[in-house]
Amino acid sequence: MNQDNRADGFQVGSVWASYIHIHLGSDPSLAPRFVETCAPHSRM
Repeated sequence: MNQDNRADGFQVGSVWASYIHIHLGSDPSLAPRFVETCAPHSRM
């Protein structure tokens, strides 16, 4: 929700799209979980 109590972006399945900036320092578990989620889809 933004400051006007309106949704800002959307989410479908595991995809989240928004112009909101996410600061991974707000929760130390976010970055490792993001990498863990992405790793199975890596082509490297």
